[in-house]
Amino acid sequence: MKNLLQKYQCLFPEIPSLFDYQEKVLKLLTTGQNTLAIIPTGGGKSLIFQLAALELEGVTLVISPLLALMSEQVNELIDLRNIKAIALNSN
Repeated sequence: MKNLLQKYQCLFPEIPSLFDYQEKVLKLLTTGQNTLAIIPTGGGKSLIFQLAALELEGVTLVISPLLALMSEQVNELIDLRNIKAIALNSN
C-alpha cells in the first residue's frame, strides 16, 4: 500500500518523501487511534495534519497560537493546492 504522500503527490510535488515518524503518526490517525505526536519546529507537523485531513472524512481542526503561520498555511492550501481551508482567530 502506498503512503499518503504518494497518494496525494500531485498536491505536494515539492516533498519527495515522509519521515518515518510522519508515516507512523499518519497510520495511527487514519486508523482512528488517539495520537499525541510531539514534533519540533520544522519537523513536518503541518504535512501530517494536511494529509490526514485529505484522507479522512469530516472536518479537521488544527489549534495553533501562531496567527501568521495559520494565515500562511490556509492561503497556501487554498491558492496553491486548491484545498478548502479557513482560519478562525482573534483578528
